[in-house]
Order: sequence, then structure tokens, then C-alpha cells
Amino acid sequence: MKFLPACRRRARPELALVPACPPPPLPNVNGRFDLGGLVIVVTRPRPQGEATARLLRRHGAETLQLPVLDIAALHREMAADRFDPARIAHADAFIFVSANAVQFGMPLIDVWGGPARRSRIFAIGQATAQALAARGFEIVLCPDTGNDSEALLAMPQLQNVRGQHIVLVRGRSESGGRALLANTLIARGALLWPLECYQRRPVQALPVEKIELSSRLQMRAVHGVLVLSVETLDSLRANIESMPHRRDVMLLASHPRIAAAAKAQGFKRVEVVPMGDDALPLALHQLKPMLLSYPAEWPEQT
Repeated sequence: MKFLPACRRRARPELALVPACPPPPLPNVNGRFDLGGLVIVVTRPRPQGEATARLLRRHGAETLQLPVLDIAALHREMAADRFDPARIAHADAFIFVSANAVQFGMPLIDVWGGPARRSRIFAIGQATAQALAARGFEIVLCPDTGNDSEALLAMPQLQNVRGQHIVLVRGRSESGGRALLANTLIARGALLWPLECYQRRPVQALPVEKIELSSRLQMRAVHGVLVLSVETLDSLRANIESMPHRRDVMLLASHPRIAAAAKAQGFKRVEVVPMGDDALPLALHQLKPMLLSYPAEWPEQT
């Protein structure tokens, strides 16, 4: 996927040759994947979680909402406490680590003058690139495969960044978040300027949502719980600590490091699945026989 801000009338030749993000997988012949019979718990913050739930329902799955994180914009003054707005005009590149970074970061960047014409725009994956497209970008550099820090750091355009001024658009979390991307770019000699534009906070799900999930767990009628970050995992554990069969539920993690953290916390069943709008239904379709078999194997007591 290639994007350039709409205000730029000419594509730069050196960027026009950059490989686009890979095309999404095709649906089955009926236009959707068969997820009928699956009950999937969506733990994303409420607005994003509702979108994911609608996606899964379109493919036949039943969904339960259990938002365990809250995401809110940081006010301009709070963002500017740790970031000098004058850096926007001097940045050689902008890296957006999520669609949330685009949603909450671009209004600040625009208010502070917008990217310079020479600035390169990077997205960590396809969903982030699509969010940038909605903001008027026509050229975005993103990995050919993968949608994580490792894939982004493997891009040839980020190998030789010594002396480059890079704005890293990201969220602020109570745990500090993952540091691999920032630390690696700094080690490669980049002058890194983090722009924290939103706040991630653990929250308690609504009582009615927790009651519904607890009831489904007792009936052995939950086939997977989506977990997109270690912060989500930690907050999920706090939300379900008193529920029966909590350790036997299948966690569907978006990254191997999240899966490893889940196993370290005592969860017995963990699978790594892609979370893109096209890739997630395909992955669940492929896992469906195994997901449907798990509840029958649960022990009587936990």
C-alpha cells in the first residue's frame, strides 16, 4: 500500500518503487468465511471492539464484548509537555504504530503545521496504512509481511537512519509500552522524537458483560478471547480472576510475545492469529474445528 498526503501533487520516484503492503487473503466462494458456531470474546476498547464484533458477526460468529482497556486522546497541552511541536517541520520521517496513533496523532500534527514534503510516512501494518489513507495519504511505507515492530524494523528504508529525525507517533500507557522499536532506531543512530497522543488505561468491564461471560464460561460456550496486547492480557486477567474455567479459555493472541506472556501467566490454551480485518476471519475459519473441540475437553473443576 502506497500513500502520499493529498496536498503533495507528485509522487517522489524513490518512494514510488517501494513494495506495497501485501494484498489481503480472499474470502471463500460465498464471499465470507464460515464462523458459525463460534463464540468469540472481543476485549478491544469499545469503539474498536464494536467494529471487530461486527466483522466477526458478518462471517457468522457470535460475539461477546468485554472491553478491558480504555483509549482516550491526550490534550494538546499534555502531548506538548513531552514533545516540541517545532520538530514536526524538521522530521525526516513519521512512524505510526497503530490506527489509534493516526486517529489521535494526525490532528495534533496538522495543527502544528503538518509533515514536510520531504518527510516519509511509515505505518506498522495494513490497518494503520488504511487509517492514513483515510487522512489523505497516497504513499505510506509499510512492511511486505507482518504488522509488528520486528517487521517494520526489517524494512530496508529503516536500516540506515543515522542522523535522521524521526517522529514516533504512539500512545502512552501506565506500563510504559513496548520499547523495541524506539530502542532499535536509537541504536541505529536516529534522532527519535516520541509523540504520545493517546492514553491506554486498564478498566473494569461492565457488570452485565462480566456476568454474561461468566455464565458462558460455566456453560462451556466460549471458543476464543481476542488479546491484542500484554496490557490487554493483564487487564483481562484482573477482570476474569473470579470466573470459573478462566484458565482454560482459549486466548487468541495477536503476537507471539503476547502468547508467551499468557502462558507464563498460567493460561493453558493460546493461539497466535493475525488481527487484520481480512486475515482474522480466515484464521478463525481455519482454527474452527480445533476451537469447537476445546470446551468439551475442559475439566469439571478449575
